[in-house]
Amino acid sequence: MIETGARRREIDEVASELFHANGYAATSIRDIARALDMQGASLYAHVASKEDLLWAIVDRAASAFEGAADRAFEETAGAMRSSGSPPSSRRTSSRDGRPGAVERVRDRVAPPLARPPRRDLRAS
Repeated sequence: MIETGARRREIDEVASELFHANGYAATSIRDIARALDMQGASLYAHVASKEDLLWAIVDRAASAFEGAADRAFEETAGAMRSSGSPPSSRRTSSRDGRPGAVERVRDRVAPPLARPPRRDLRAS
């Protein structure tokens, strides 16, 4: 049985701390189990694999980031609507003309009608 409740969150948090401190490759399932005061084999009742733990941690971090980006976008859009300011046309891009991280996140979370028109930076 693979858990998704409070115990699984505790396992994910401990695994995250160990991955951060020792690195993913240097952290074993036994290390994680030991930190949780359980047997290594018992941990497999809660998780499918070490890779499953890593993906759960990454997925939770990405979801938190997307939530924060959504809130920031909504706060900014609300402030711009109330002040009557038009959206900024300034775009964050990498040196090679591809969209930068800020632009990729904004494009993913912004409603299509709120996005500024896309322009080809390589054509300039």
